[in-house]
Amino acid sequence: MKNTIIVLRGFLFVLMIPLFFNHIKATPLTATIASHKNISCNGQNNGTATATATGGTSPYTYVWSTNPTQLGVTATGLSAGTYTVVVADANFTTASVNVTITQPTPLIDTAFVYANVGCNGGYGGALGSTVSGGISPYTYLWSPSGITNSNATGAISAGCYTVTVTDANGCTETSSACITQPAAISINQFTTPDSNCASANGTATIIPSGGTFPYTYRWTPTGQTTASATGLSAGAYTCALKDLHGCSLTVTSIIVDSGANKFDQQICIVTLDTATNKCEIIWGRTNSPPAGGYGHFNIYRDSNNTYILDHSQALNVLSEYIDPNSNPSAGAVSYKLSTVDSCGESALSPVHTSIYLTATAGHNVYILNWTAYVGFTPSKYIIYRGPSLSKLTAIDSVANNILTYHDTLPPLGSYYVVEAENPNGPCVPTTHRPGKPSFSLLSGAFSNGFNTAKLLGINNLENNITNLNVYPNPSNGMFTLNYTVTGSDNVAVSIINELGQEVYTEQKSMSSGPHTEQLNIGNLASGIYSLRVQTYTGTSVRKLLIMQIK
Repeated sequence: MKNTIIVLRGFLFVLMIPLFFNHIKATPLTATIASHKNISCNGQNNGTATATATGGTSPYTYVWSTNPTQLGVTATGLSAGTYTVVVADANFTTASVNVTITQPTPLIDTAFVYANVGCNGGYGGALGSTVSGGISPYTYLWSPSGITNSNATGAISAGCYTVTVTDANGCTETSSACITQPAAISINQFTTPDSNCASANGTATIIPSGGTFPYTYRWTPTGQTTASATGLSAGAYTCALKDLHGCSLTVTSIIVDSGANKFDQQICIVTLDTATNKCEIIWGRTNSPPAGGYGHFNIYRDSNNTYILDHSQALNVLSEYIDPNSNPSAGAVSYKLSTVDSCGESALSPVHTSIYLTATAGHNVYILNWTAYVGFTPSKYIIYRGPSLSKLTAIDSVANNILTYHDTLPPLGSYYVVEAENPNGPCVPTTHRPGKPSFSLLSGAFSNGFNTAKLLGINNLENNITNLNVYPNPSNGMFTLNYTVTGSDNVAVSIINELGQEVYTEQKSMSSGPHTEQLNIGNLASGIYSLRVQTYTGTSVRKLLIMQIK
């Protein structure tokens, strides 16, 4: 106990008053939770808690049982669970209190389809959403439709949709569902023509796919209600088709043939028969009536832009015809083909037109001109030359857009033929014609044969060689040549056989004036040859006839 000394106006009093102030006990330290905030959405960590201390001796220290430990009045970022805060005062007295942070149950959203689209490309689908957990009430937003109800109905087409559900705390959850649609209705269409050409025995059948089975049918104009309509006459029919959901497809212009002749055989080629110099028409049998049945082929020839029947040919003979009335040497000739069976005549085939060849004599040259072949586009044109139509040799070819050719220094009196090469290959009749020559001209369309012997001028193309005489002619190969050279020049003497081959040549320098020389070609076989006497300025040509005596 301590004594208290009191001085009062000069008097000193010593009072023995015990001081108890230091021994008055403080209020006990207490910790309480002033407030807390639970988690908004399941699984988050946005909870908070605030503690308050009373009693004891301030200042206070707060230690929360979080990980990591938080110090302070308020703990933040709390997940669901129970937390303890320990409060210590200045005297290290402690108190504690617990707080439980809760969270709503998980927000679950399940989208589902309760109606798919019934018709391909249509509408009428429907979706719904089942929601649990979170905090009600809920709001909905469907994408891509923009519908804000729990169910999406109305103009809903096939496709996948997503619904976003938001609860009262702003928590969201999404789910998706897909609306399907049947495949579009399509059909395979089968018809059977009226095989008797006139009676009503045709059929038409519709085989649908897609849509939803079963299907219903209605044929117009017959009114039949099955997939196959029978007893049909030739004509056009319509079938209206519906599936289980009323999806429809109308098939129009279902044609039942009249049974008319559909054997539209085409011409393969129009060429030249070398034996007669007449047009030869060749066709195949890829689409012709059966040989053992009734019918025949009709060949039509153009006459002033009108096709007239020229010939009828039975089915059981060779598929070629040589037109005795044709004159390919006077111009191009056009033909069309048809078939005839028990149902009548087919349509006429596309036209084929022969090549018309002409020739003129130029300066040491024959100039050939011809018309284009009609019926196919040739691979090329081939030029043939020979002493006769039965002895032709290919000498050159030109592109299919060239219709002229210059044959320089040709044998006199040559025959020419031009061939349009068929890009589709040879045209061969069903059997070979008896006695047909080996030079059958089937690989391409040949022009008329042109005999240049009727041309004037090429034999008279004298140059600085004048007064050319050859004798004796014919001979056994020993000839005498007389000619005059105007001015000095090199003179070349050559002999050409009937095939256009050079079999003899000699060249020498000659002075101006008359000349006589011997030509010994007795080693050559009997036949007709061309003599060419050529200088720099031109060529003179004569025919030679060698007759070997055995």
